[in-house]
Amino acid sequence: MIFDAAKRDVCVVKRRETNTPMQALLLLNDTQFVEASRFLGQRMLKEGGKTLPEQIQFVFRLTTGRYPTEKEVEILKKLYREQQKIFGDQPDQAEKLLAIGAKEHDPSFSSTQVATATTVANTMLNFDGTIAKL
Repeated sequence: MIFDAAKRDVCVVKRRETNTPMQALLLLNDTQFVEASRFLGQRMLKEGGKTLPEQIQFVFRLTTGRYPTEKEVEILKKLYREQQKIFGDQPDQAEKLLAIGAKEHDPSFSSTQVATATTVANTMLNFDGTIAKL
């Protein structure tokens, strides 16, 4: 219901597309979405390329179906660096984020790397272009 799905006893051709605060809260905080963000972030680190801009383009393309603009890449690079500093200064916060969900994080990456990538991936999963594929 939060994402405007029709009731199961009614058939609709197309559902309404909305973006509400409740949807944003669910996408940012629900255990399934946080864990999905972690796995998407790990995939960004593994498959996205060697540089941060390549990794950001990779996760952006996976989530939105299009390539990011230069401005979008810069915004996400800034977010990545800010989160990297926060998790680097407070590794316990990285561990706390990575403890959400049932599966362990990939041990081939540090907790700081995975937590930082998780935050970027979570941001992308909450992006209007991802939710509605505008």
